[in-house]
Amino acid sequence: IAKDRTDTRWISTFFVFLITMIIFGTFTSALVPITIVTISVTWLYGTMGYTNLPISTLAGGVAAMVIGIGIDFAIHIMNKFKYERKKDNSVKKSIELAVVETGTALTATSITTIAAFLAFLVGTMPEMGRFGILMAIGIAYSLIFSLFGLPALLIIEEKLIYFFKSKLRFGIEGELKLHAKKDACESDKK
Repeated sequence: IAKDRTDTRWISTFFVFLITMIIFGTFTSALVPITIVTISVTWLYGTMGYTNLPISTLAGGVAAMVIGIGIDFAIHIMNKFKYERKKDNSVKKSIELAVVETGTALTATSITTIAAFLAFLVGTMPEMGRFGILMAIGIAYSLIFSLFGLPALLIIEEKLIYFFKSKLRFGIEGELKLHAKKDACESDKK
């Protein structure tokens, strides 16, 4: 079970990362959302250990499913953030709009999905009940980290990109330098 759990987790992480990188076109834009779901799965496993929830054959695939479902939350928020940045909104305003405008819908869909998985508790098979609880916890963690952790990572990503762009030199002797458009982050400080 442990080997299959690890294999499915890494395979799903790899493919979700690859697809996200193709969609957004940059390595960092794929790394940020995959970091959020990885933290969610790690917290899920920590919760399992802390509450003595046993791992089983059915629960072994929970990580891959939480990654597949949880990445949606991060992608929606990140997509809205990038859309707002393209409209020349500041980082602060873009984060605010992304979380406020998509957060309500994501919360509503998460609650319904969590309720659907908790319906497994009604069945007579204890294994299905454990599976439902684990999925509900994993989805809840994915939502929480997407709403609260993702905005922080998006700000860090934005600042790192502008920092490296300002330092990037090219040419035979480094005589040419790329100049990035003045960042809206700096105007937020004033």
